[in-house]
Amino acid sequence: MDYTTGPSYDFAMKVRDWERDIVNRQRNIVFPDTMLNEVRFYRHIIADKVKLNLVQRAGVFLLAATFLCSGVFSLAGYVVEGRVWGLWMTDLVTRAFAGVMMFFGFILAYHALTAASAPKPPRWWLKKQSRRRV
Repeated sequence: MDYTTGPSYDFAMKVRDWERDIVNRQRNIVFPDTMLNEVRFYRHIIADKVKLNLVQRAGVFLLAATFLCSGVFSLAGYVVEGRVWGLWMTDLVTRAFAGVMMFFGFILAYHALTAASAPKPPRWWLKKQSRRRV
């Protein structure tokens, strides 16, 4: 009997992949893991997989402003310093870097403004009374 096919094998593979993903998310101390978590963060924001409340929108918008400012200042540095050197390779790399930073900043700002709203907290959460049982 072949145990490498069928519904039970598919379910076992999905569970194994899920467990591997959970373990990888918890080990956030070395280079590849931190990079994977950061890429997952940006991917979820750009793919509209998350719903943002007002504070989260402001945070993503500030992050977008950081990327936009980095690109603008890099381009300004190119205009001031890059022309003095006159190296075409340095000019090309600087312009490409500035363009990518500004483009990514615009994408983040767009998604921060157009993301779906997070649901409001339940009514019991909004009550002012104490939840501690005496």
